[in-house]
Amino acid sequence: MQIRILTLSWEYPPYKIGGIAEHVYELSKALTRKGQEVHVITLGTFSYEEKGGVHLHRIAVDPSKPDFITCMNEAMKKIGASIIESSDTVINIIHAHDWMVGSAAIELAFRYRKPLVATIHSTEFGRSQGVKGEYQMKIHEVEKQLVRLSDHVIVCSESMKKEIQGLWCYW
Repeated sequence: MQIRILTLSWEYPPYKIGGIAEHVYELSKALTRKGQEVHVITLGTFSYEEKGGVHLHRIAVDPSKPDFITCMNEAMKKIGASIIESSDTVINIIHAHDWMVGSAAIELAFRYRKPLVATIHSTEFGRSQGVKGEYQMKIHEVEKQLVRLSDHVIVCSESMKKEIQGLWCYW
């Protein structure tokens, strides 16, 4: 049975900040090789392209703008809704990578009653050795909401699993 996955990631080659880009790229290719249909919504200038069987839906949002995260999530919700509502594609799972796409992924999953999977690559607590300021607390809360509202959470290491367990009593 083919599964159709809608992946939201703010990083995807050639746009790379950290390891999320490579992770999502390799995962998307691997799932496609296994016969799954993968649609990735990410940043970029071409609105749509297919590469190696992966359907890339790119949005042009300027990461240097102060409202970047809000604008990106709004654009991802709009593109995601159009993909989900398309008669050609029945999405089975929504997969969020990182807190930065959390609000779009949560809204799409709940609006369309789709299972939500979140891959947590790191947490604000871990990146900053604690949550110290108001902005860090906002990030921490988005991460917490994404973890708690997801049907399944994937982590990249045993230490990340322990960190999430300690922060939010998950698992």
